[in-house]
Amino acid sequence: MNLCIQYLKYKGNTIMATIKNELTGRASGKVGLQIYRITNGKTALCALPASFNVSQSEKSLEVRARFSLGLKLAHAMCDIPHLKHVWKNTSITAGDSKRTAFNKMMKANYPFVLKDGLDAILPIVPDLGFIAEKSAATLANDEITADINAIGTLQEIDPAVETSFQLACVVFCTSPTDNRWAPYRFISCASAPIALNLATPLSISITLAGSKTTTFDMYSVHRAFFTLLTLNAEGVPIHFSDTFTV
Repeated sequence: MNLCIQYLKYKGNTIMATIKNELTGRASGKVGLQIYRITNGKTALCALPASFNVSQSEKSLEVRARFSLGLKLAHAMCDIPHLKHVWKNTSITAGDSKRTAFNKMMKANYPFVLKDGLDAILPIVPDLGFIAEKSAATLANDEITADINAIGTLQEIDPAVETSFQLACVVFCTSPTDNRWAPYRFISCASAPIALNLATPLSISITLAGSKTTTFDMYSVHRAFFTLLTLNAEGVPIHFSDTFTV
């Protein structure tokens, strides 16, 4: 089926294309830097007028700030391969099978993204998980540590299948020590796997080095969001804990 395209003028603006055989139905409104218009019964795709002004209202600025922060958060979460795997393979709503892990993160986390920060109860996992109770935790520029109470045998974890734990962590860094730096950055990190043990407390550390240490030192305020993952013998994530924070 052929799509016929014509170049036209519309009120002084160059029209990029008119759609005569409309495979996807009528369209109207702004999409990115283009505008769909219906002209003489035909759908036209036009360039955005040069005089178009982006709204500077308080509400618009807030929406853009939240969206930008949400994008960076999702990128940081995707930088942890096992965390990305969990999101990709967990269904939250109908139609999730067609969504990427990144899109699921954006949709699920947006309510917890503020215009100037993140909610303290932001979940970095896609659903409720098993309970991992933090007894202590420390954040430093070279190491992150978390002490976790014994998980116990009532959390639906199968030691015959799940052979190790891994701690995943996203650190939200704010209050730059130099005002020329970005107002916030993220550090994505994860521990090496440790043997699964449900009966005794866990002490897990994550080493920071290189650019992650540099990023940590560039900011004076740090909030960490953790989840504890279980892995099988092949290193594939099976279960995850609820998010806990420092």
